[in-house]
Amino acid sequence: MKKKWLNKIFILIAFILLYACEEDTDIFEPIITTIVPESDGPGIVVMISGSGFGNDISAVNISFNGVAAPVNSVSDSLIMTVVPEGAQTGKIIIQINDVLTSSAQDFVVLKGKWTPKSTIPSDRGFGAAVGFTYNGKGILGTGSDNGAFLDEFWEYNPTNDEWQSLSPILNGKRHFCSSFVIGDKAYVGLGRKDGETDATREFFRYSIIEDSWTALNDFPDVLPDFIDYRAAFSFEDKAYLILENKVWEFDPALDDWSIYADYPGMGTSGLIAEVIGGDAYIGLGFTRAIDWWKYDIQNDTWLQLEDFPSTISWNIQSFVINDKIYVVGKECWEYNPQSGQWTQRTSHPDGRRFATTFTLQGKGYLGAGNSITNTSLLFNNDFWEFDPEE
Repeated sequence: MKKKWLNKIFILIAFILLYACEEDTDIFEPIITTIVPESDGPGIVVMISGSGFGNDISAVNISFNGVAAPVNSVSDSLIMTVVPEGAQTGKIIIQINDVLTSSAQDFVVLKGKWTPKSTIPSDRGFGAAVGFTYNGKGILGTGSDNGAFLDEFWEYNPTNDEWQSLSPILNGKRHFCSSFVIGDKAYVGLGRKDGETDATREFFRYSIIEDSWTALNDFPDVLPDFIDYRAAFSFEDKAYLILENKVWEFDPALDDWSIYADYPGMGTSGLIAEVIGGDAYIGLGFTRAIDWWKYDIQNDTWLQLEDFPSTISWNIQSFVINDKIYVVGKECWEYNPQSGQWTQRTSHPDGRRFATTFTLQGKGYLGAGNSITNTSLLFNNDFWEFDPEE
């Protein structure tokens, strides 16, 4: 009888040891090897590589310097998460069951927040469309989507986050146009029309108040074979268009163009051009140009500035908020004209080329375009708001 009890005790002890061993297989020793990216802002996906993460998403907790972050996916060697709102620069902590591990370096949390807004209510996406603002509203139009050219225009109201359809441009659908605003009139032209292989020299005046279009004189010069949009900007009662290495001036009173200055930069198309005070800030562009210039419009003088610090530099976008320029490809960079410095801000969640931008009520807006993270030729109709202070 006693022997039977001893056998039962031995069996029980063996069962307990076996169960403990099985439990040990679920205890992971997580190790972080790399974090990509090593810095960015709220809403941006972060990939944490390493080992010992397991496969049970419910067992994983992540925090950025004490602020909890979502766990999008987990495998034994990779965790996908997102920078949480309210996070501050500091260590990333991973807890798997009761085991903690920390990143060796601080994750640097960048400033700025991207918020999705109402999509453009069109059946098409918009690539290489023009955009401009008037009276607190943004206007977007023309462009193309996977070979389908567009003539439609839409007005965006940031107060109620709604879009309203406007009159289409005259004389057919087109993309890669240039645009600028003088007073209460917008001017749209150049680009390529549907069904044509050569760039068009057509230009139009758009009465924003009356929602009506008027054909103007054609642009007087021969256009390059390479069809891409040309940077344009306005100052006081004139406008300026950069075509190859020339700056052209447009006089709306005369409906006439004249060569105004030479452009010393490397880019030939798809440039950035923004005006602050009496200076235009111009640069980047095709192909992979990163040079950056200040142009004194009244005195017709150029000053080369610090190069743009990112590698994606052509057919990307820009807007101005509080006298600072924001240039957005995948990364977002702020340029301060007073200090002459570039500062990285929160990346766009998807990254864009051929998008359309404008500034409304102290915030930047970026819409449509082609995703840098997606190799598809399809264009989007989504729309994003950027707040540099969050």
